[in-house]
Amino acid sequence: MDEPSTEDPSRAFSVGSIAARRAWLDRLWGPGPELERRSEGGGAVRQLLVLGTGPAAAKSCVCIGLCRALWVAGVRVAPFKAVAVLRRDEVPASADENAPGLGAWHTRAAAGVPELAEANPVTVLQDDERSGRLSILGEPCGRVHIRGRDSIRMDLLPASIRDRMRAAIQRSYENLCMRFEALVLEGAGSPVDTRKRDDLSNLFVARQSGAPMLLTSRFSQGGVAAGLIGTAACLPEALRPRLLGYILSDAVQGDPAIEYACQQVERLAGLPSLGVIPPVMHSARPGSSADELGRAYEAWACAVREHVAPELLHFLESDRLRL
Repeated sequence: MDEPSTEDPSRAFSVGSIAARRAWLDRLWGPGPELERRSEGGGAVRQLLVLGTGPAAAKSCVCIGLCRALWVAGVRVAPFKAVAVLRRDEVPASADENAPGLGAWHTRAAAGVPELAEANPVTVLQDDERSGRLSILGEPCGRVHIRGRDSIRMDLLPASIRDRMRAAIQRSYENLCMRFEALVLEGAGSPVDTRKRDDLSNLFVARQSGAPMLLTSRFSQGGVAAGLIGTAACLPEALRPRLLGYILSDAVQGDPAIEYACQQVERLAGLPSLGVIPPVMHSARPGSSADELGRAYEAWACAVREHVAPELLHFLESDRLRL
């Protein structure tokens, strides 16, 4: 029989226990490579890498909310998604299919930089379930095999193409570091499903940026505790200390399963909840009008401001902690 909980039921919607909160704050504000990168203005570039437990884990939604909240606060923020796999129904009808940055069009718009090509240097546009067309900074580079939603078969690409992808990702990322005050980095798929050398979407970006990381998972899809605990355990050992915690989305408040899942993740993985976001009714779809998209971006920004640990936004807004 489960032991009765002594936690406040609202705890699941905070950042976990006091000890876990202190630990993740120490990791967030401790010295690290991310503090050494400087923008043209001379200030430290604040970065956060958002990884998911798998596809459809609400990574993009959380990044949209972060980007829009920071933009509204007057922060020069840019999104960055190294590799994006897009279905045709995810592409706006008016968009050029070869346009660079296509895979980050929502986050670019949310951040107020709709024309920022470097936000997504590598894009794959699906033709069917198993294949798609690769473009690197807008230049067509042939066809690729698709492993599943949000991931491609890097092992089947020629070495020359893999090298071009790495170079484009690195160059785009460094250009953004020079031009912006804050970067919201978004992974793709799962960071633990492929070999380290083949994962340019998650692990390559994590190593190159040195950014603190968080995980996201969509509660309504089930299995969130197992996904979060397993992902944290399978990350490369060198990266685990940079993992701050996790955010759950699409979670109906008052469900006791949420509190139990959060307790399991903290007990078995040592990760605190950095936010539990209830269902957000507004969605951003390709056929939406500009007003509808704006409302969707603002809805996710409100969700982030109201349900995510405020220290995350404070960290990205300035180099001083405000509690």
